[in-house]
Amino acid sequence: MKTSGKKIPVKQKPIGSALILTVVLTSLLAIVGVLFVMMSRVDKIATSAVADSKESNFAIETIIARISEELILDVPGVEETEYYDYPGSQDRWLASLEPYESSGNYYWRQISNVTGYLSGHTTDIQAKVLPEYAPITITDSNQPVANADADGDGVGDSKWIKLDDITSNKGKPIYAAIRIIDNGGMLNANTAFKFDPNGSREMVDGSNQLQINLMALAGRPDYPSTSADETDLLKARANNGDDIDYLDLNKYKKEVIWRYGEPNGLYTPFDISDELELRYRFLLNNTSIDTRLEEWGVEFRRNAISTPVTTGGQELDNWFKRAYDSGGIDPNYTYRHITTTYNMDRTIDPNGVKSVNINTDPLDKIYEALLSSIDSANPRLDRAEQIAAQLAVNIIDFRDSDTAATFLPTASRTYYGFEVQPFISGIAFSISDSNPANPANNYFAIELYNPFNIDIPLGDFRLELRLGSGVVGTINLAGRAIAAKSRFVITNSSTASNVFGVANLISTGGGKEDTNLELARYVLDSPDPPTYVLSEKYDIYLLRSVAATDLYLDQQITVDAWFAWDSAKGTSQFYCRSDINWNVIYQELQSTANTLGVPNRITASRKNYNLESVREPFATVGDITKVLTIGPSINPNDMIGMQLATEPSEDLIRLDLKNQAFSNIFQYLTVIDPGTNETRIKGRINVNTAPWFVTAQLPWMRPDIARAIVAYRDMTEKGFKSIGQLMQVVQMDYYATDQTDLTTFPDLTPSDGAGQDFEEQDVIFSRISNLVTVRSDVFTAYILVRIGTDGPQKRVLALLDRSNVNSNTDKVRVVALQPISDPR
Repeated sequence: MKTSGKKIPVKQKPIGSALILTVVLTSLLAIVGVLFVMMSRVDKIATSAVADSKESNFAIETIIARISEELILDVPGVEETEYYDYPGSQDRWLASLEPYESSGNYYWRQISNVTGYLSGHTTDIQAKVLPEYAPITITDSNQPVANADADGDGVGDSKWIKLDDITSNKGKPIYAAIRIIDNGGMLNANTAFKFDPNGSREMVDGSNQLQINLMALAGRPDYPSTSADETDLLKARANNGDDIDYLDLNKYKKEVIWRYGEPNGLYTPFDISDELELRYRFLLNNTSIDTRLEEWGVEFRRNAISTPVTTGGQELDNWFKRAYDSGGIDPNYTYRHITTTYNMDRTIDPNGVKSVNINTDPLDKIYEALLSSIDSANPRLDRAEQIAAQLAVNIIDFRDSDTAATFLPTASRTYYGFEVQPFISGIAFSISDSNPANPANNYFAIELYNPFNIDIPLGDFRLELRLGSGVVGTINLAGRAIAAKSRFVITNSSTASNVFGVANLISTGGGKEDTNLELARYVLDSPDPPTYVLSEKYDIYLLRSVAATDLYLDQQITVDAWFAWDSAKGTSQFYCRSDINWNVIYQELQSTANTLGVPNRITASRKNYNLESVREPFATVGDITKVLTIGPSINPNDMIGMQLATEPSEDLIRLDLKNQAFSNIFQYLTVIDPGTNETRIKGRINVNTAPWFVTAQLPWMRPDIARAIVAYRDMTEKGFKSIGQLMQVVQMDYYATDQTDLTTFPDLTPSDGAGQDFEEQDVIFSRISNLVTVRSDVFTAYILVRIGTDGPQKRVLALLDRSNVNSNTDKVRVVALQPISDPR
């Protein structure tokens, strides 16, 4: 069989198919490679982002540690440091709370310089608008010079610094902007309440933080707060009134204001969430968050800025109106940046030791504190030891409820306290017209007056009758007492008591009869007709025995003319001192009608020193000026009445707080005692950092005085070293210069007849002295860090509390550390 020779045709493949397949495969491989690279890149970016975040966090931790170091070293007693906190050369780390305006521009008086990097470039820094991610300009010397916005409200408030010895894992430098402000310059919404000038004495004496007027933040001048606002505040802080009496302010003080950590019971003070909202980007309102405090005080939201400032001009002007008030109480002024739920300072002296409490501490501690604080080098003062010692014993005798006189031996002499005492207020006599040579025929009386508000036991008192320096008779007063504001009459017989009309008074304990009482003796001069002449007359001395020593308290010199027989015989004569306006201290008698045992109300023109208003514990430390710097003596020529006989100026018998020699005593003394080992005080206002509007909410403070305080602080003194320096502000003596004699509050002893005295000069200071301070222990730090000049940045807010720092080994407590997200 033959095979066919026909060829079978082969089908041809399309030209390029293999090439296409190759390209497809190659593309797929490329896509896979790209995806792989992209995934690697994403992983790298994610890893880099995590690294950047860790590096930012590390930088923030480093900054907080550096700030904490500054805060620790600034505590009195830890290092030799100044006592006060003021954004100035002594506290470079502290920034001004509010800006100021000059020639249409806005400035910060000081920005924070934590590391020293910004030396010479931190004062009077212009506040300009900055973007959220502002550029960092580097000079040829590798120094950052650009302004920064640490708190994030869109306005520059700091400068960039390069953190030394810290770089990123890629070797990039890390920059930071820091702003530290003082919570002590703000009103504490958990401790303040209201000031009621028409309230009871206890509500207007400035003794506690509840008298600071938080209610000023519940309204505006045209829309003042209401009683409903007051009730809402008290309920908000007391569990809405459920199962607790929200009107019991004394219990609130005990369970919240004087308690540290969580409050007792069911109280619900505003907490850290409120604080973080208030501190958010300085004065911005985070509209996505409404706290309980904002619900109470709608003024915290009204007119507030919600997003950072982005342009200058009107927008910057509007920001400034919200950040500062020049005195007109601008309706745009925001209350959030001057309000806090957490601030504190401490009652410590410049050595870091607990301040001496003039209400409770012993005599030696008060004396040492006074001696340490009085500036004896002051050219107007050359008697520091005398003032310190006499003031110390007088403080003890002023505050205590007993009547025992205090004494203090020093190297030079012993000082005795000006304790409650009676004064010789009157005498009476009736000389016989027939036979005055017989002492039984003559009648005498002496009246003692107690001008004080407490009863005086007379066990350690006695009267002596003297001829020259010789004692001719003694009247023992043991077992007797003089009631407050009352009189005690001694006569020489029951007949004398009847003649002078005081028999009933003596029978009821208001006096005594003592035959030793004899003011004059007579002898027969001519027998026919019988004529008698005065042979001796005796002066009267009031003495007190203290520690086996006789103190001379009062005397009355008698006059021959009183006892001239031809004019004195057969009649009753009465002489007395005025018992109003403390003229009873003056050893001068005038003829009067019979007023033995009752007020004489004789007018007198001698100076009224108001030697004592109320014997009780001091309501405020400023009330120390009620106490004398003179006292009784063992010298009969140095009695209180003699020391005041020339009517000396008041600065010679009391502390003149305008004398700067006494300013620093308020660094050492207090009347507030939080507890045995406790020194922390919530809610006081630091007058070194507070805006005038905050200071104006103190009791009895006036806006014009508050503005004067801030002006003096910033332009003259550059920070108050002690609250005593407030008295250097001329306007603080408003009630002494504009009034003759206060007839109501704030003077707690109104209508005392002592117009324009130190009590009125110092009355504003006294009312606020418990509630103000010159130092603080709680601060807010705004921190912004950036890796490199153009790398990622992070913004945080830190609340720092150093109130438990007593040594350089103690730690500052970070109460809150809050990341601040980008604004929306």
